[in-house]
Amino acid sequence: MERTYSPEEVARLCDVTVRTVYDWNKKGLVVGFQEGKNLRFRKSDFHFYETSISLRKAAIEIDVPLKFLIQWVEKKKKLLSAPFASNTKKYFVDKMWLSQSKDQILEEYRSKQKKTNEKDRTGKKLSLFKDSLRLFDSVDIDGSKYRITNLDLLEVIDALGQRKTLANLEWQSAECLNRPYIGYEGRTEFRIPKSNDIYSVEFFVLERLVYYCGIHNVIIYENSNYYLVVCRNCIIPYNEALYAALSQYVIDGYVWVDGIGNIVLGEYEIRLTVPLKYSSMLEIENILKSNLDDSSIPKWIGKKIDEIVEHQKNHPLET
Repeated sequence: MERTYSPEEVARLCDVTVRTVYDWNKKGLVVGFQEGKNLRFRKSDFHFYETSISLRKAAIEIDVPLKFLIQWVEKKKKLLSAPFASNTKKYFVDKMWLSQSKDQILEEYRSKQKKTNEKDRTGKKLSLFKDSLRLFDSVDIDGSKYRITNLDLLEVIDALGQRKTLANLEWQSAECLNRPYIGYEGRTEFRIPKSNDIYSVEFFVLERLVYYCGIHNVIIYENSNYYLVVCRNCIIPYNEALYAALSQYVIDGYVWVDGIGNIVLGEYEIRLTVPLKYSSMLEIENILKSNLDDSSIPKWIGKKIDEIVEHQKNHPLET
């Protein structure tokens, strides 16, 4: 007679919590059966653990931080075939794949650490929004294009790479969106080279960071050859070129893409308090009953966040 296993035994063998095993069963990822009043599992139901290893164990084995390994796996799109729970720390990876990727993971982690250790926070702290002007905004002066590079000095750079200081500037920039601070901890830092090309990707990235993250979530230091940008965790609408550049310039923290069309600067675990009415709870219940794909709830949450941001924008004095 084939041996069966209790949820506690499955949890121990798979290196997850008992609650995760029940979650798998509820979602149909690992399906058990009732033996009297007890939930039991056959070995064939969870055989994946024999050839797989949890990311928690993998991080210990490779000797890198767990959050770095989670980001690396997501970025390389090497999430495997084994089921996983809602907790991102319970992903599994194939043991053979891990063995083949270990050197590459270590090399990239050490390279990241080297960049972090080389950080230099010296430099002049720049104003981001002043007198209706936004730092790095593209402005039109007498039919010519310029970028604002310093609000305190009112310095601009033209299409030929020439910098000059103005006595005044008749221009009104769009205000920073100040997207909500969503990460529960940490921050992300970027080292962005200085450029004399007002259409360069460097200016594009700087302008987008100031515009979306805003004066409450960004600090920018100007150095002789680069800008050091320090961001609290923030969300930015996805743009392929922007994501590629941010991934290139990051020296500390994390840049990743969520499932609802946003670039996220910061940690994977998100804590955002959103007031929900009874009607909202009914919406969630209907989504759960409809058996839609796993992105349905994140998309609904993203929609609610956008509604709240828009409401706050249109009712700035309302409490």
